[in-house]
Amino acid sequence: MVNEPVHIQPKDTIHLLGYEGGPLPWSQQHDSLVITIPPAAQQSDQYAWVFKIAWS
Repeated sequence: MVNEPVHIQPKDTIHLLGYEGGPLPWSQQHDSLVITIPPAAQQSDQYAWVFKIAWS
C-alpha cells in the first residue's frame, strides 16, 4: 500500500521490475494505492521491489 497520492488512471498499468507475469492488479482505496503482489513474486527472495507505472 502506498499511503501518498499517486496520480494514476484506470487504464494505467503497474509492473514489478524483474517479474515476467505481466501487469499487476491494483486499486485505489481512499487516498492510497493498493498493489497486489502475486505469490510467485513474493517468494522470489528479493529484498526490495521496484514498480513501474505506465501511464496511458
